Amino acid sequence: MACCIVAIATVISSFGTGSLPQINNIAQGMEATFNIQPMVTGAVLSILLALVILGGIKRIAAITSRVVPLMAAVYIIGALAVILYNAENIIPSFLLCLLMHLVARLRLVASWGRLLPMPLTGRKPWFILQ
Repeated sequence: MACCIVAIATVISSFGTGSLPQINNIAQGMEATFNIQPMVTGAVLSILLALVILGGIKRIAAITSRVVPLMAAVYIIGALAVILYNAENIIPSFLLCLLMHLVARLRLVASWGRLLPMPLTGRKPWFILQ
């Protein structure tokens, strides 16, 4: 009997602990972006969530096998849209990365010059006391 209560409590808590806060964030984003009422978004996503959870692991596998490629495609299209929207900044960004890399290398070389003895000048490094 106790195991049935635990199982029922687990199913009930699975709706409120992980998924409903995410549904709330999605609903707020949909309202801000597309002016869709949060109640409508929340209701649709809650029904979809209930169908997935109550359908079991086979249904979860079937749904994710269809949703994940779609999510990847949307992500790639979104990333390309951002890159193309900022196309004029691509070359300057690469040049800035190259410049920062060279500056970091020059700083490293300069710091090693202080640590290593200089055989041509006969100077000792700063950490060796006279």
